[in-house]
Parts: sequence; C-alpha cells; structure tokens
Amino acid sequence: MQLLFTTDEKTLPNFFKTLSDSKIKNYFESKIYHRGKEYYKSGTVNEAAYNSTKTSLKTVVEGNSNYTVKIKLEDGEVSGSYTCPYDDVCKHIVATLLYAIDSDSGFEIIPESKSEENQTKQYLQSLTKDALIRLVMKYAPEQFYVEVKNKLTDSPMAITVFKKVNREIQKLLVNEDLLNSPGDFGQALTAKIKKLAELEKHLKPELEVLIFEIIVKIDQAFDEGYLYDHYNDMNYEPSDELIEFITNYVKYLDYNGKIAFILKLQTILDNQSYTTFDCLKSLAEDVFTEDDLPFLKNMLMNEYKNLSHHLIEKYYDQVCDLLSDDEKETVLKIIQFNNSDKLIKLVNLYDAQNELEKAIEVIKVWIEKADKSYGDDMVYSRYLDLLKKSQQSIFDVAKEAIILCPNSSILEKVVSLDKENSSVYERILEKKNPGQLLEYLEKHSRLSEALALIKRSKSIWEEDVFNFFKKHKKEFPADAEKLFCKIVEKNLENAGDRYYQAIADALDQLVKINQLVALEYIKEIRFNYKRRRNLMSILSKF
Repeated sequence: MQLLFTTDEKTLPNFFKTLSDSKIKNYFESKIYHRGKEYYKSGTVNEAAYNSTKTSLKTVVEGNSNYTVKIKLEDGEVSGSYTCPYDDVCKHIVATLLYAIDSDSGFEIIPESKSEENQTKQYLQSLTKDALIRLVMKYAPEQFYVEVKNKLTDSPMAITVFKKVNREIQKLLVNEDLLNSPGDFGQALTAKIKKLAELEKHLKPELEVLIFEIIVKIDQAFDEGYLYDHYNDMNYEPSDELIEFITNYVKYLDYNGKIAFILKLQTILDNQSYTTFDCLKSLAEDVFTEDDLPFLKNMLMNEYKNLSHHLIEKYYDQVCDLLSDDEKETVLKIIQFNNSDKLIKLVNLYDAQNELEKAIEVIKVWIEKADKSYGDDMVYSRYLDLLKKSQQSIFDVAKEAIILCPNSSILEKVVSLDKENSSVYERILEKKNPGQLLEYLEKHSRLSEALALIKRSKSIWEEDVFNFFKKHKKEFPADAEKLFCKIVEKNLENAGDRYYQAIADALDQLVKINQLVALEYIKEIRFNYKRRRNLMSILSKF
C-alpha cells in the first residue's frame, strides 16, 4: 500500500468530501494526474464498492487490461494499492480518486455486500460439487487446462515443455520486427510465459535462468533503441501475467532460495539503465509466508548493513511486529532518509517513549537534509505537532511549511495551531499557490474573499475557477455568467473534442442562470459552426 494522504476523518466518504481535484493535481506527478483524469473522464472506473465500515474502497479500472485499485483508510492514513505493474502511484489510483470525489459522476458507489462479485460468490457456494464441475468444464478458458496439465505433469515432461517454450522465447527476444512493436512483443511474450504456468515446482534452476535472461535482454533491447513506439508514445511494460509468473515462481522456493533470488534480482535491477522491471522491487512483500517471518527477522537484524535500503524497507514492513523497540529504532535510523513514512514511524517511536527532544531533533535533521525545492506534508505536519506539544514557537517552521508544501491541508494544520498569524500564512499561500487558498476559503465558506481572490489573481487554474462558479453560480450570478461566456468564446477559437466539451460544460452552467444568453450562444454556434459535426453532436443535448 502506498501512503497517499493523512486525515482526521473516520470514513472514506467523509474524507472524499474534503478532497478536491486541485489537491489531487498537486499531490501527483503532472503526467500521472493528467493520464488518470483522461481515464476517469472516459468512464473506465467501474465496480466501485465499499466494505461494510466504509474504510476501504475497491474499483476496477479498464485499460489495456482490467486493474483493481484499493483505497484504504486506517489510523488516519489513506493508502492505495493497485494491480498494474507500475512501481509508483499510478494513473489508475488518480482515476479512482477523481471518481470518488465527483458527486455528479453518475456512478453509484454501492456497499460491498451488494456487489455483483459477492452475489456471484454466494451463488457458487450454493451449488453442488457436480454442478460446479459442469460450470468449470463449460466456461473455463484454455489457460485453465494448460495450468491443470502442467500442475499434474511429471519432471521429464515439464523439461520437454520448458525446452520448447524457452526456444520460442529466445526467438522473440531477437525478433527485430516484434521488438519494434512493444505492444505486439508484450502480447507474444505473455502468451509464451503462460505456457509455463504451474511448472515452477519442477524447474527451479531453469526458470531462474530464463527469468533473469528476459529481464536483462529487455533492458538491452531498450539500450539498442527497441521496445518504444514513437508514433503512439508507448513503450513496453511487463504484463500482469509475467509479474504474476515470476512471483509464483519465487513462492515455490524455500526460504533460502527466496532470499538468494531477491538479492540477485536487486543487483540486476540496480545495474539496469531503465526502470522497466522496477515493479519487481516489491517482490519481497508477496513471497514470504508466516513461517518465513522469524527467519526473515533474524536475517534482517544480522545482515542489514549489507542490504540495500530498498530491501531493508521491504523486510522491515514484513517483520516489524516481531521487532522490539530497540530493533525498530536500529532499522528505522538507517532507512528514514529514504522514506518519509519510515521517518514518521521513528518519530512516533520516540514520542511514545516520551523522548520528545529526540523526536524533534530527528525530524529537524531530516528536513535540513531534504530537497528544498519542495516539502513533505506529512513530515511538516508532524513537526508542527511536536513543536506545539513541546510549547515551542511554530511561526518560522509554519511559514517554511507553507512555502515548501503550498496546499490547503498544510494551511489548515498551521492555522489550527496558530490562529493569531492566520492572515500571514494565508498571504504566503496566496503568493505560492492561490488555487489552494481558493480551496481553503471556499471550504470555510468565505466566499466573498474567494471571489476577491479570483479577481485579483491571474495564476489560478481556469478549471479551478470554473469549478468554483459551477458550485456558487447562484451566489455570484453576474461573475459566473461572465466566466461561462468567456469559456465558450475562448474554446470556439479551436477545433477538437476537448474544446467542444468545455463549451458544452460552460453552456450547461450558463443555461441555469441566464437561459436567454445560453440559447443565443447555442443558436449562433449551430448556425456558424455546423460543419463541426462532433460539436453539433455534443450540443444535441441542448
């Protein structure tokens, strides 16, 4: 799970009410945010379901494959996980968050107990064994029969199958036509890999060689200019099936085999030019069993000086419940600079031991060493709490926090601790990110001040201004009308569906406050722009 946000809310629906498009935009890398927004707008988010306590949300996001996204709220932390191979927070999580916060999306988020998946599961549980067998034989895909055959085969036949598939994969890895088409190459490689599913228990040495060979040769292919489609701006990404195959293979290994494989994999990935297989760096999270954990803990405490920080993080997460406070401190002091989440855990450890000065000093050193081009919301928020708890002045740190983390959440935190200087903090945020100050003012129903901010600031995103007037057009009809008209006229200067949709969205709002003006625009557009067929189609709802 990737930590996304912190919150005081107890359920996800309440948290989503505090979340906004602009906050999501500020949190994520620009490319990931915009791709996620495209996914959301195209209606790819489906099958949304809460658990019974509404602290977990699951969706399925359609793409090249269907990917499951889970958003979880626990102990004030909102985290996300996903089944796509991307190693960092991905576009599918962005699409899910945008889906969850949009009350006008038209999608219904239903309780998990009423979901289609749960109903299907209950139905299958009610069937007899013979009825289930008939269903499987009737509907099971071809891959099911491949896996059953491989699972029941003997070692000689497994070697025969492997040799044939291995030859086919070796040909793929040197096929220039395929290597010039990353999509086709990925499909071909996945098809071959699926033929090896469930042979892992018979072919441990052979499969290890093949797995590492695939990883190395794909990286070499990138170095030679292959596996990138310039026309579609798309490069090869390992399929879910390939990652699942590698994961299942490692699960079949004994404890020592798992450790050896992961260490070798880490060395290979660290020496690669590209991040294609970086998703495998999290392999350690998925392959160890409960029985492995005591051994893993002992290995971590004996070998942490020889392990990469990335592996230390992964192993720590798995065995932290088995560690004493002293052991936790030893490990966290090493990896705190790699991961702000681990820094917070170290700070909380000191705080729980009533070592407040040590907690403050650790976080102060971390901030001093951090990149000063941006800040970490969670770190500064915790730092401010500690300073307040120790009765120290937060003024200078609060200003620095807003400068480096210019968003409404940090302003909210700072003002809650130091109301006297709220106007100072608001001015700083206006200078750094007026769109986030707009969100803050709107949340606190300071609408007149929000309108004044819009009028004096030239750097608030047009989309944020549009959303403000969309919600408050009744309070400020003249200003809202002016903006909606401006959006229509501006977008009429361009051709393309995104411009046409912006026109339609503006007209949809305009018609609610000045129907005559809206109808005049629609009449004019239909007369002067009738050759723009997509525009005419989009406006047909009017």
